[in-house]
Amino acid sequence: MAAKKILIDPGHGGNDPGATGNGIKEKDINLAICRLLPDLLKPRGIEVVLTRTSDVSMSLSARTDMAVAKKVDAVLSRHSNAGGGKGTETYRSVFNAESGRLAAAVHGQLIAAFPEFANRGIKTRLYPGRSDWDYYHMIREPHRQAGIPAIITENGFIDHVGDAAVLKRADFAAREAEALARGICTFFGVPWELNLTPILGP
Repeated sequence: MAAKKILIDPGHGGNDPGATGNGIKEKDINLAICRLLPDLLKPRGIEVVLTRTSDVSMSLSARTDMAVAKKVDAVLSRHSNAGGGKGTETYRSVFNAESGRLAAAVHGQLIAAFPEFANRGIKTRLYPGRSDWDYYHMIREPHRQAGIPAIITENGFIDHVGDAAVLKRADFAAREAEALARGICTFFGVPWELNLTPILGP
């Protein structure tokens, strides 16, 4: 089986903190989780391209241009939510069936890993006035430019006191990183359990 490659995007960064509240900046959570994914996925034969590895500003176009240039097989942009709700939701493309399959695999793992979060489901959103474009740049452009399936995960609401308490837990980043990695492996058809049997010499 050919090696698989995924672009992992820690949303926001630099002068764009993303959602803030309850002493949390979304950009920091995004980066902490996404930086754990290469070590989980590389041993399983999945290459990870990170859009950023530090707290830097980066345009949406630069992120999706990277996905196209690196010829990745999928894109996952990690976020937390805000705006008066609570729980976990995942956005997929209206037009890319593989995006739907990726969303189902990853969202299922997030819900299993965080039963304390409400399940807000898998969602789609169209661009205003367009019946042929997804709303979110990180979903729309990889598909529109190169047919790459992409999703956005929104795990927890930073401005909800109960969700924020979970986001602040010391084990949160590791728990979510494993859930995301398990979902990615499911999407690519890669077994999660590693074969640790030593290779014996002659």
